[in-house]
Amino acid sequence: MRENNLYVEDLATGRISQLTRDGSKRIINGTFDWVYEEELDLRDGWRWSPDGRSIAYWQLDTEGVPDYYLINDTDSLYPKITTIQYPVAGETNSAGRVWSAPTAIRN
Repeated sequence: MRENNLYVEDLATGRISQLTRDGSKRIINGTFDWVYEEELDLRDGWRWSPDGRSIAYWQLDTEGVPDYYLINDTDSLYPKITTIQYPVAGETNSAGRVWSAPTAIRN
């Protein structure tokens, strides 16, 4: 996963194929945001089909999720403000849906 997009690597050839192209700060493919991880215990947001020809994956849309500011004072000598999208109680959560993508890998 890079820049909220999914990739697949053919281990026999080393060829890497990009499966999604719409990943952004707002669109998250194949993984979850804080709420889904912490509250619903969801981590990996993708699963192979039994024949290995496609991958089903979650896509989250964080539109409307408010920014939450944290002070990171452990990374360096000076503290830095870190922004994450985090809905406090009563705020909008990420909308989720499931997609599937064919892979270039064949058994």
